[in-house]
Amino acid sequence: MPSFSPSLHEIVWTFAPAFTAPTFQNVLVLFVGAVTSPRDRTVSGMLRAAGFLAWKQFTTYHRVLSHRKWSMLLAAFLLASLVIAVIPSDQPVVCAVDDTTVRRWGRKIYGKACHRDPVRSTQHKVVHCFGHKWVVLAILVPMPFTQRLWALPVLPLLYRPQTQEEAEGKRHHTCIDWARKGSAWLIRQFPTRHFILIGDGGYSSLVFALWCSRLQDRITLVSRFYKDAALYATPAPRRKGQRGRTPKKGKRLLCPQQEADTPQKLWTKAKVAWYNQRVKEVDLIWKNALWYQRGHDPVRIRWVFVRYRDEKNQLKEECFFSTNPKMRPKRIVEHYVTRWNIETTFEEVRAHLGLETLENHCENAVKRSVPTLLALFSIIALWYRKHWQMEKPKLQTAPWYRKVEPTFSDALMAIRRDLLHHTFFAPPASGVGLDLIPAPLREFFIQRFIQVA
Repeated sequence: MPSFSPSLHEIVWTFAPAFTAPTFQNVLVLFVGAVTSPRDRTVSGMLRAAGFLAWKQFTTYHRVLSHRKWSMLLAAFLLASLVIAVIPSDQPVVCAVDDTTVRRWGRKIYGKACHRDPVRSTQHKVVHCFGHKWVVLAILVPMPFTQRLWALPVLPLLYRPQTQEEAEGKRHHTCIDWARKGSAWLIRQFPTRHFILIGDGGYSSLVFALWCSRLQDRITLVSRFYKDAALYATPAPRRKGQRGRTPKKGKRLLCPQQEADTPQKLWTKAKVAWYNQRVKEVDLIWKNALWYQRGHDPVRIRWVFVRYRDEKNQLKEECFFSTNPKMRPKRIVEHYVTRWNIETTFEEVRAHLGLETLENHCENAVKRSVPTLLALFSIIALWYRKHWQMEKPKLQTAPWYRKVEPTFSDALMAIRRDLLHHTFFAPPASGVGLDLIPAPLREFFIQRFIQVA
């Protein structure tokens, strides 16, 4: 069994209750292989990287994902508990929800379908690809070494097209349905915390907003808003003796775009935290209203219309909303801006953890592999946060590439160095080992190992 440093041992062994004892020993070997693997995150690639640690029959490790019984929901709860423990109890837990497409190739892969590729698609051209679409809930966590929040995935959910679910006799769930189920799971598992859920335009659904408004003491939704949305005033109080049903809405109000185009409209200038850790000066208008669509109850929201100049000095307009009518307009805009951190997480998992190098095809392995890699990102980030506070390691820089703040690649290099010292080259009882190698040569060897691995 691999041996870890005390800080890494404390985090990794938190997940032991989700597995049986023999399976957890195999998971530890795969964990070391996943961290140190240079390219592919297939089980075979992990076993090659783990080296002498993988002394059992190779099929034993392959069956961890495909055949062994272990609880993904319990593992997700343990991971979420570690992440939420970082956030002070008197502050809300800010979560980002988004879907990402993991491209896969093969004829017999469970759940594979044709989806829109958000990475390659543009406003003028839509690109489709074959693979899996995952709805991911990630918690935004402040890091002591950077101003940017890190989005740590805690609950990925596999989206299936309607035709595939109907063929299996299952009820179809849209991405919004999965986001609602994942949010309900979070607020049920952590009853003492308030959550702020941030989604892009794909999650600005009235049904989703209505569900969040009914649980407004537990969860608040912040998302893009329609500039031409049907908005209404609060209905007048029912008069004594008035007959008929109680009205759900009052008179029709101007939509956000009409409010913005109204002459002599008073705009409020504000400086908000913007993308790339910059401060942007924008113009704001906002109002509280009832968002209504036929067949549904109205939702009380606060919408914010934003005007600003981009880098090319072109005028841009955006509209956002919150199911909390008391949330400050500036805060609504700043919350939505932080949603971009989950996109950064998806890109780093692809670049450094081989998200699209998987080769499994059966149902269990497909449903477990991507969540495992996303959880690995969160585990490494949590360990590096703790490691930074204790040791403050140096950044991986070069004369032609200088960093101001650490990135995930620095966290990956640091945990590889930690595994090298405590797992692969653990000092023997006599107190010798790597210390016999001259310091410059030892450092050169370590650098080559962590960069190649």
